[in-house]
Amino acid sequence: MSDNKKNQRQTAKDRREEFVKAWLSIESPTIAKAAKKIGLNESSCRNYMCDDWVLAQIEEAKQKRMERLDDDADRVYLHLRNMMESDVGDIMYEDGGLKPLSEWPKIWRQMLNGMDIQRLYADKEEIGQILKTKFVDKMRVIELFGKHIAVGAFQERLAVTDDTGLAEKILKARQRTPTS
Repeated sequence: MSDNKKNQRQTAKDRREEFVKAWLSIESPTIAKAAKKIGLNESSCRNYMCDDWVLAQIEEAKQKRMERLDDDADRVYLHLRNMMESDVGDIMYEDGGLKPLSEWPKIWRQMLNGMDIQRLYADKEEIGQILKTKFVDKMRVIELFGKHIAVGAFQERLAVTDDTGLAEKILKARQRTPTS
């Protein structure tokens, strides 16, 4: 085998590897984005997505990423469920005052978006405070929980019906047409 052919093969392999790296580095990957990132035309890169080796490398890297991040669907599901089921009584005293942050359950600390503390003084003596807290939007949490793949409460379902008899007409036309 000549050195020129060997270099061409290695170059093709390098381009496939470069495509895989580009694909994995893009947040919402498309063939066009990956092609642009590595400086190849889109039609060349379209062939990579039919290449078993490329697809296997992408899938293997995705699996490793999932294991590394430990962000599987079950973890997301449990976190959303905990947020949805959280009870404000966990962070309040019976008289309506807020407990100290150190006494809050972890889920409430994670849901806290902001806190503004305004201290009230009279004659240089603190007489009270006003706490303004902002939490994650509970309706948004419920919406995300419902959209979660394990729940599927808001998944759109598409039903296709053929009221016109088009499928039957196509089938009859195929039977009439001679095959070569």
